[in-house]
Amino acid sequence: MRKEEQSEGTYEATLTTGNNAMAPDILGLPIYRTSVFKRMIPDRKRSNVQSSGNLSAKALAKKMASYDYGVTALTFLNAYKAMAATFSLFNSGDIVVIPTTMSSWNYKMLMDIFAIYRLNHISIDISNMIEVRKVLACKAYKGKVAAFFIETPSLPLMKVADIEEIAKVAHLSKSKVIVDNTLMTPHMQKPLLNGADIVMYFSGLNIVDAGNVEGSIVVVEDPDVGIKLKTVKKISDGDMGEVEAFVILQGLKSMKSRIDTRCKNAAGICGKLMKNELIKKVYYPGDQSSKGYWIQLKQARGFGEVFTFELDAKVNPEKFIENLKIINTDENNLSAGYYLTAVAKEEYEGRLLGLYCGTGNVDDVLTDIELALLGAI
Repeated sequence: MRKEEQSEGTYEATLTTGNNAMAPDILGLPIYRTSVFKRMIPDRKRSNVQSSGNLSAKALAKKMASYDYGVTALTFLNAYKAMAATFSLFNSGDIVVIPTTMSSWNYKMLMDIFAIYRLNHISIDISNMIEVRKVLACKAYKGKVAAFFIETPSLPLMKVADIEEIAKVAHLSKSKVIVDNTLMTPHMQKPLLNGADIVMYFSGLNIVDAGNVEGSIVVVEDPDVGIKLKTVKKISDGDMGEVEAFVILQGLKSMKSRIDTRCKNAAGICGKLMKNELIKKVYYPGDQSSKGYWIQLKQARGFGEVFTFELDAKVNPEKFIENLKIINTDENNLSAGYYLTAVAKEEYEGRLLGLYCGTGNVDDVLTDIELALLGAI
């Protein structure tokens, strides 16, 4: 926990007001469409120009740092740039512990970046603290575990990792804790308050409506880490564009109401699907019988807008997806409210599906699912 905590409501209030130190007479931050900026040189009464760090991105970084209780926030052009900068903090041969189950896009990015930086990795069930302690206690790994990468709840089985407990044992071994908080957003979950060192957001999801903009944000607790990441970002020329930063700033204003509605809808849909005989199992951290329920309740405001479910053997997965009329299944059109995706795990034979909930009417979505199920038997 940070020693100096302000009311969380104070930070949320800044998201819906101007709070624009760069242009105090303007309630909304303008888009600074320029590539050259004047910069004052410390201890000198003159200035020079620089061609990086547009003011819109700086305003977004400042707002995200305060909202997520971080010391420094950095904006990046895309997820790859953010990942590459973050893992450049470690040395060749270091070990990064990752979850055995995680989103496919995170896994692909990590494998690419680990290969470039020559980082080793170990896959464990990070939701199991016994496995976490075993890795740190193993003599072969002693002093080599540089970081834990956490996605919680993790796709596709929605396993919940205890950020606070992992941070406690990781810090004893001087290991960093990196959390991908994209699905939960800073409104629902604040990993830095639970001991994480670095938090990542892929802004094309949740902070704004999915698919509307590309960009990533990294929030850090340690100012020294922030300085290193800023240097890497300058070298790679990986800053977020001014239009993207502006769109995300606007998205922050409505994020709370959107996320609250989506989470409420997810809970309502899950409750109904758990009672449907054509659904074998629902994976949702809000299920009180799930292993991670109480951990999620402790470290987050809610249970998120995403869940996965497994179809019964009687249901043809391909026909079920074809029968859907309201729920979107086009991965190139993620902004269309409710979105369904098939989880690429061979053992489930295409029967494990993930649903990203939108703000639309729950009854309409449930009817769509029920009719699609009946037509796929």
